Amino acid sequence: MDHTLRSRVPAGLVDSGTASIASFLAALIATWTLDAAGLGVYAVFFSAYLFGSFLPRNLVLLPVEIAAVAHPPGKRGPMVARSVRIGLGPSFVGVAAIGIAALASLRVAGSDLLVPMIVTAGITTFVAPLRDHVRRMLHLAGRSWHAAAASVAMLLTVVGAVVLVLIEAPLIVVIPAAWIPFGAFGLANIVSLAVAFVLAVRGHEAPEEDLTLRGLARTGGWLTVSGLSARAAVFAASALITNLVGAEVMGFAEAARLAAQPLMVLGFGLDDVLSPQAMEAGLRRDPDVARPSVRLYFGLVSVISLLYLVVASFDWPLNPMAYLVPLAYAVPGLAAVSVLAVVADIITYPYRAQLMGGRQERALARMDVVTSAAPIVLAFTAPITASFARALGSMAQGVLQFLWYRGPLGRMYRERVGSKEATVGD
Repeated sequence: MDHTLRSRVPAGLVDSGTASIASFLAALIATWTLDAAGLGVYAVFFSAYLFGSFLPRNLVLLPVEIAAVAHPPGKRGPMVARSVRIGLGPSFVGVAAIGIAALASLRVAGSDLLVPMIVTAGITTFVAPLRDHVRRMLHLAGRSWHAAAASVAMLLTVVGAVVLVLIEAPLIVVIPAAWIPFGAFGLANIVSLAVAFVLAVRGHEAPEEDLTLRGLARTGGWLTVSGLSARAAVFAASALITNLVGAEVMGFAEAARLAAQPLMVLGFGLDDVLSPQAMEAGLRRDPDVARPSVRLYFGLVSVISLLYLVVASFDWPLNPMAYLVPLAYAVPGLAAVSVLAVVADIITYPYRAQLMGGRQERALARMDVVTSAAPIVLAFTAPITASFARALGSMAQGVLQFLWYRGPLGRMYRERVGSKEATVGD
């Protein structure tokens, strides 16, 4: 493994860790300020936020990141100013997902809950994909610690909100609870985007890259189908479960998802640092470029996931999540299944990066559309599986993707190496 890459892994984990802790704390605020039914509605809006933020991410911002890999690291960061301007329109369109969440929640929530959720989740959905893009461009430019600094700013903003909630500051007391969770998270994203943008545009002159909405959309169209199909499935499954068995059951599922979230931190952090090398491998059709980083990824994920499964699956004294998110353990075994669902998701990241770098967007879209049926199908089992329905659907989707991605990946590398099998996960 290259020493420079190894030295950037801690920065990637700090970056992803602080950003995910910020998200986790914002969700904790939701568990502290909302009842179980309110938390279930929050879960629907959170799924809509994930869904809506993927439109600009996959349509225009991810194609910029793929194009940036072809340029020297010093010229990748300064491409941000143009890509952010192009991403503003698609980011605004993505906010429409919040309206869908509101419609899906009309039967179980009143205006006193829906209006604050619509406003604060809408702002967050607009800003978050732009922030995430600028942060990833900093990683691509080899400035992973600058990306970490932007996420630290995000965390500090949310920590300030947590302190105000815990001390019951007068400002917080007079604000209706429904405004606070996404409100704190949205403000934190705005602060972090400002810091990341200033750091990204500094440095070398940007390359003469033809960054137009139309040009990027040609690449991003299939990536949009890929990303949105997966997120739409989670969103649809959450709405179905809420309406089939009630918001309280969905609240238990959301709490368990939060208990498993630290593993997502691991996946995001490693992916941010190691995916540029994986994308380069796909671009060059050379599996040897990706093999060291992929082995490191799977090695760390395997060991840490096993340890976390032992520690966080059940309510016992050495489990910190039992104190932070006690609602996650109200249903026995739900936290363990949620941890396994996260593992099934994050093990697909190295394969996705290679396929994207190798311009296999069409194959990714085809596979993701088909596998996105799993969460929806399993959502209909909610009258039987109850709070387990969403985690079981996510787990099934991740396993199917992991198994299916390997075929196109092997064929992609055989284009260069002939009949030799070259799947880097082997």
